[in-house]
Amino acid sequence: MRSTDSFPDRYGKNSYALVTGGTDGIGLAYCKELAKLGFNIIIVSRSLDKLANSKAELEKLCPGRDVRTVQFDFNEHQSIDAYKTRIMEHIKDLDISLLIQNAGYAETGPFKDVPMEEHQRLMNVNCVPASLLTKLLLDKMRARAKNGIRSGMIFLSSVAAVAPMPGFQTYSATKVYNDFLAKGLWFENKACIDVMSHRPAYTSTKMTGLRESLTVVSPEASVKAALPDLPYENETYGPLVHEATGWFMRKLNELVPGFINNKLFQMSKKIWAKNQKKK
Repeated sequence: MRSTDSFPDRYGKNSYALVTGGTDGIGLAYCKELAKLGFNIIIVSRSLDKLANSKAELEKLCPGRDVRTVQFDFNEHQSIDAYKTRIMEHIKDLDISLLIQNAGYAETGPFKDVPMEEHQRLMNVNCVPASLLTKLLLDKMRARAKNGIRSGMIFLSSVAAVAPMPGFQTYSATKVYNDFLAKGLWFENKACIDVMSHRPAYTSTKMTGLRESLTVVSPEASVKAALPDLPYENETYGPLVHEATGWFMRKLNELVPGFINNKLFQMSKKIWAKNQKKK
């Protein structure tokens, strides 16, 4: 049975875990789980109010943990200089052992109907930080191996990356990007850094609006099932029900081409129409 008991020794006691988009859902669940294991936490997110609330929640949950926050809007700030001055300057002296690339945004609807700005935002938030922030931290995290300590990176992909998803095209494509990026980084750095793609399926977050059920799990359940796989795998779905969902979607797409595409496209049109009525 895999566990996270070895994480403090493997990645360094009292080191820092940096989590992007760590104020809600799966990101906050990663913050909580890692804080419980003894890691100090850095949350990078855009909302000052949410950052303050998450910091207070983590400090109450794990007294003694150093919880730091960095306000950064991944959609607004795209330049390398912005990443350097608005993020790296705040964390340059910290021993960062774990990087959780969780920041994400979702928009659904027929490609022709979704505004250009929304497609741009999906790429800005879901893809750019995954590459730029990783690049800025990579050398520092690799250098920790000189002291006999490994580092770890987790990239939030999605079950949406296992098959084409009409109506969710740009979102799905960004999750393929994160999945492939993680696996390439794993190959290049496996001697000193554990890298894994986390591909959750249906999860009850504010972004999805779903309620927990037999197939929909809580963010905490998703993270608790996925995190122990980090030292062993370069990809995981997390809970068994999500692994089954991923397998089913892949096989159904192979055996009955177009079936999932049609269902997803019809679903996306309904969601799009419903959202437009709210505006």
